Amino acid sequence: MLVAVAGCCLGISTSSGQDAAAVSKSGGASPAEVQMGLGLSSLEKGDLHAAETAFTESLRLNPKLAGSLVGMAGVAMKKGDFQGAESYYQKALASSPADASLQRSWSRFLISQRRYGEAEAALKKAIAFSPAMAAVAQSELGELYLVSMNKPAEALKAFLAALSLDGSLGQAHYGAGAAVLALGDATHAESELKSAAAALPGDPMPVQALGVAYMLQKRYRDAVQSFSQALALRPGQIPWIMARAEAYEDLGLTDKALVDYDACLKINPKFASAYVKIGVIYQLRGQVADAERAYREAISIDPSQAFAYNNLAFGAAERKERLDDALRWATKAVELQPQFPQFQDTLGWVRRARGELAEAASVLEKARTLKPEQPDVYYHLGIVYSEQRRSADASIAFNRALALNPNFESAGDARQRLAQLSKAQASR
Repeated sequence: MLVAVAGCCLGISTSSGQDAAAVSKSGGASPAEVQMGLGLSSLEKGDLHAAETAFTESLRLNPKLAGSLVGMAGVAMKKGDFQGAESYYQKALASSPADASLQRSWSRFLISQRRYGEAEAALKKAIAFSPAMAAVAQSELGELYLVSMNKPAEALKAFLAALSLDGSLGQAHYGAGAAVLALGDATHAESELKSAAAALPGDPMPVQALGVAYMLQKRYRDAVQSFSQALALRPGQIPWIMARAEAYEDLGLTDKALVDYDACLKINPKFASAYVKIGVIYQLRGQVADAERAYREAISIDPSQAFAYNNLAFGAAERKERLDDALRWATKAVELQPQFPQFQDTLGWVRRARGELAEAASVLEKARTLKPEQPDVYYHLGIVYSEQRRSADASIAFNRALALNPNFESAGDARQRLAQLSKAQASR
């Protein structure tokens, strides 16, 4: 069967919850706070030595200054010393246990360490400690549920709670839209994502997510427009270019899709998936040599490209040529992804092209046990059974193919074959 084929930042709290730069410039700043401000500025610039020097001096003057303790944690993290970073966080938490900003920063550290349950608890503390910060913390809790814990329903509740506190919070609208998308409701996701785009002008993420929502609704022209808008805001994003190319393909605009796939390869010449996509377009156009060239390039870059092996094999089986190569390619695809029914289907079809009907039937019978069930598997199995003169089995297979999808690509031929089998049976 031919087969077409984010980061964590360190938040730093000051002891009083104020912006660090404001503290360092204010006339009432203590010497320890001034040093803390210098340390935060150096850390932001990536000067770890200067940052560590300033934080050390700050903590000499005031050992309990939470902002400097968190700053030292930041330095430790930059050095890859996560145990040291945690030690500084624990000292900060002991010094300021009810600081909501500190709890949020601590949660981000915990997320970076994949300690999601503890991060959840920290964010819930932040929500309880600071009503003024509750909306943002609720949104961060939603992000934790959605991105790290794969709990879209819980994420949606958290994002909606954030919006109940602050309806203008763009990140919460974006998160709610993404959560609804993950729950499979693209229509309702669209409304939230449009609100996010309006609240976050210049941010491409909600616009790009709108493109995904449109794709799920099969509104491919709207998807192209959204992906193009997102790329205008943040050019060179390969996943977004690939998504737009797929929308072009769904619109039948394969020339424009090829332009986008080529654009991906200009950004990353070793991006094997783009070559596979190019190969599919050429194969469907009947440009055999161009398709094979693209698939071989994908395999040379990444030998684990099962789709490339599969599609090479299927094309050869359909043309009934190079069947030794086809068997090798199909076998490789199955070795790489044995539970993928389409690849087993191709191997069976290659066996059939080689005249090995018993082997073809055996492979296709295995393919039909794999999920999700594929109508093409039953269609090909019906043909093999017919060629083995197993008419009753062939009828069952064709009927199952049509039951799975009455409009699959070869549905018309399946119906004709069923009619012929019925006619032959009636004439006996």
